[in-house]
Amino acid sequence: YVAVRDAFAPQTMYVPGYGMGFHAAYGTMGLQLFATALYDAHDDIMRIINRMNEGFVMRSRAYAEANVCPFAFIGDDIAYKDRTMVSPAMMDELFFPQLARVCEPLNEAGIKVIYHTDGYVMSIMDKLLEAGIAGINPIEPLAGNDVAEMKRRWGDRCIMVGGVDCSQLLPLGSVADVRAGTKAV
Repeated sequence: YVAVRDAFAPQTMYVPGYGMGFHAAYGTMGLQLFATALYDAHDDIMRIINRMNEGFVMRSRAYAEANVCPFAFIGDDIAYKDRTMVSPAMMDELFFPQLARVCEPLNEAGIKVIYHTDGYVMSIMDKLLEAGIAGINPIEPLAGNDVAEMKRRWGDRCIMVGGVDCSQLLPLGSVADVRAGTKAV
């Protein structure tokens, strides 16, 4: 990891990025099979997520030991435009404990975790912070995330990265539109 960091330096900061198991599980089998298996083969899904999570925890330990960067970028898409992908009870079982395990070695090493997920996150921000994240990205306004409200509620304990529409404006807008959207945040 040190060699990778040094290859980027001094012009660019190397920031490791990876998941924590939830997205890897549903990405491997597809959302429809994953959703069905949550009910028909719940223990098997938990075993798959936990096994995938073990690999990501080992990666966190390695980055923590190497201490190559002050940040790590962890991401699993867990939300739609208006809600999380699974119920709050399922999030408590399938997601938050695994995220906490990935964050723990990084936090112990003083490495701040910036968490990435598309979709609406305001309803789960407290739990994300409790799991050990230090920041959130991309804060999609079209998903109902209110950047001003997020800043008011969590700004003193959360690094906020984003707030510009990344699903329509950034990929499809003109340069002038992107500049105006950025200034509006």
